Amino acid sequence: MTKAAPSDKNKALAAKKAALKGVNGQKARKIRTSTTFNRPKTLKLARSPKYARKSVPHVPRLDQYKVLKTPLNTESAMKKIEENNTLVFIVDVKANKRQIKDALKKMYDVTALKVNTLIRKAAPTSSKYHQTQQLEILSKGIPMVCESPYDKRKMIPLPKQGFRLYSSSKRHHPDGNKKAYIKLTADVDALDVANKIGFI
Repeated sequence: MTKAAPSDKNKALAAKKAALKGVNGQKARKIRTSTTFNRPKTLKLARSPKYARKSVPHVPRLDQYKVLKTPLNTESAMKKIEENNTLVFIVDVKANKRQIKDALKKMYDVTALKVNTLIRKAAPTSSKYHQTQQLEILSKGIPMVCESPYDKRKMIPLPKQGFRLYSSSKRHHPDGNKKAYIKLTADVDALDVANKIGFI
């Protein structure tokens, strides 16, 4: 019986050790510093389209002529012009304050200091609104309000010329438009600008 070579013996011992303890005992583990798994960042090329998706670009949807619809010259607006150096405009509903400032600069070469906006509430169109519309009774010059053309206390119809339809829409104009109060800088007089525009 021939004696096994040392190399063969070492191989056999290594195989025995591997069979008992496994081959992954000395494997280094990756240290994770995050609790999330992320895909590696790969190359992302910029788009180079073969043809234009739009043959003709759209005209500007909101230019200065569409932003500023019309100036207001009501009594309260005139008071704002005289006392607060503020112009009042009806503007497009989609226009923001920055667009309103830019439109005023382009159209009238005037710098706005501050812009405040409000949307006038739209008048309700439901039949319920018309049913509950109040009636203002004109009696001896004193307006009285009741819910129907019949006086609730006496239950007799009032004369037709004695009442008229009355609602808050007459006073507050609830039409859904946007109103902008544009305060001008101190070096510009709002009255001069209003004269230049031509609504005074």
